[in-house]
Amino acid sequence: ELIQHRINGWVFPTGDSSALSECLLEAFLTPQDKLKQMGDQGRKVAEKYSIGKMVEQYDKLYSRAVNES
Repeated sequence: ELIQHRINGWVFPTGDSSALSECLLEAFLTPQDKLKQMGDQGRKVAEKYSIGKMVEQYDKLYSRAVNES
């Protein structure tokens, strides 16, 4: 769900080797500037869902729960 096909990566059905090979070929043929763009998009997703962000969100959740009790 975090990977958007051709936006920040390639998605294919599990176990579908034909789809995998198509994605690999497409990645190989993708211009360097587009690959950089996709990598930048992927890093944004990684930052949004990093361990640090997750801990920050849990901390906010627990703080609210404690303050509401």
